[in-house]
Amino acid sequence: METLAKQIKKTDVAKTPYQVIADECDTTVLYVGQIARGERNPIRGKGLEVLKKLKELTSK
Repeated sequence: METLAKQIKKTDVAKTPYQVIADECDTTVLYVGQIARGERNPIRGKGLEVLKKLKELTSK
């Protein structure tokens, strides 16, 4: 199974997807990357919002 991080790397955007999501969710790129790599398991709050946005990117 491919991680969210690997799926997102396949998309082409001027600003990295992690940067866009971090800006939208008012968090850091590092935190977004940790969620995408599966190092953090968000349950609520900003983490869950970040996870939903990452999944939106991979479902396109």
